Amino acid sequence: MPHRDLAGHCFIKSRHITHHDPVELAIQRRFQEFTVLDALKKRAAKAALPAKKSALLRAGIKALAAMNDAAFAAALGSLPATRRAAAKGKKA
Repeated sequence: MPHRDLAGHCFIKSRHITHHDPVELAIQRRFQEFTVLDALKKRAAKAALPAKKSALLRAGIKALAAMNDAAFAAALGSLPATRRAAAKGKKA
């Protein structure tokens, strides 16, 4: 589970996973994505362009829109597969 240190930074306690728990894998994937977002925020700050997560995501969407079809397909193909949650039964 994600935790926060005294400075408020989010981190995950390190532990060995012995089986492929979908929830644990999803948490790890999210942690990796947030790590990349944090690195991009630091990169923007170094360039004197401080940016929030929402600005980075909007810039990413704009970059995807500007790609040709081959680059767009390659970008989507590089993402790990995700599982959809099982649909809950309808309540009567």
